[in-house]
Amino acid sequence: MGRFCLLLLVLFVTQLPRSVVAHWNDRETVDEQQPVLRLIDSTDALCQEYGISGASARRVLGFLAIPPMCPENGWDFLRGSATPQTRGDDEVRRLLAP
Repeated sequence: MGRFCLLLLVLFVTQLPRSVVAHWNDRETVDEQQPVLRLIDSTDALCQEYGISGASARRVLGFLAIPPMCPENGWDFLRGSATPQTRGDDEVRRLLAP
């Protein structure tokens, strides 16, 4: 029983620093991601307001990196309007411009 408790103590002590560092890194990641996620959310609200489909929005908006998930396009998270209207790319670009 004593050896088991000693083993648990050793495992806990060796993994604690790793856990603390991972927690700090997660906090920095959240701080970096929040502005980008808010931009996606506000753009999605505009799509719903103006009747723009997610595909149309993604086509004109290009690539948006979400730190640290660089290979993923942030605009892939746009849902767009449930009842999209037919709009040209120039009009979509104008409506979604900041």
